[in-house]
Amino acid sequence: MDTLILALLTIEVGYFFYLLKNKRQRGNFVDVIVIHDVKQPDGLKPNPHALLQLFRYFLDLDQRATFRICSISDRQIINPVEVVICDWNTSVKQNIEKKVDFRTRQIQVFFDDIKRIVLGHLAATATPPSLANSEVFRTINSELNVFKTATEKILVVHSPLRERSDLFGGTDKDIALLFSSAKRIARRFKKAVRIRRLGKIKLVFVYDPVDWVDEKRYLAMVGIFRRLYERKGVNISVQSTAQAYAI
Repeated sequence: MDTLILALLTIEVGYFFYLLKNKRQRGNFVDVIVIHDVKQPDGLKPNPHALLQLFRYFLDLDQRATFRICSISDRQIINPVEVVICDWNTSVKQNIEKKVDFRTRQIQVFFDDIKRIVLGHLAATATPPSLANSEVFRTINSELNVFKTATEKILVVHSPLRERSDLFGGTDKDIALLFSSAKRIARRFKKAVRIRRLGKIKLVFVYDPVDWVDEKRYLAMVGIFRRLYERKGVNISVQSTAQAYAI
């Protein structure tokens, strides 16, 4: 049994009897969404162990949670995979036999499902397809709008942000415009979708540029997202490792 699960079980013994008599009105609701660019280098693919740490069940056994993963491809319509765990009050109702470790076992199943889903996704995308286009912006915008009532909302994007669509063709002309007039590129993106008030969402871009030229282009595109979404309540950060997510 994992060390984390053993710790959860120890906490739960006392927590169970307290909450059985004192139902919480509402626990935390944590949403974690991962977007994976299928052209992402091997070293920076989604890390299932690091993703599990984002749920922080050692701080709040009461919380509901959702995990979701999808890919950036040449299509605007995506096929995400999702898994959900209920909150404590619902768990108590399901625990007909009043097992002390019932909640801990639910969490273990949830964590196992996440690892299974992520590893299955990585296996399915191990051979990158040959794609002429890449709908980076629309995919990210779509997933940002999936978040609803969660108290903690985290979107992790593994991508070099190499947009190639009707919005940004990746041509020398477009790249030059990205550096000289980012506002014009941002206006293109803004006209293509409805960007609403999103609330407090943590958006983490994960990519390790191959050189300074690649980094310059990557950070310029991150700047477009900052320009469009930070004023809508999105907190944007950048990191170059997938060993842990700095949330």
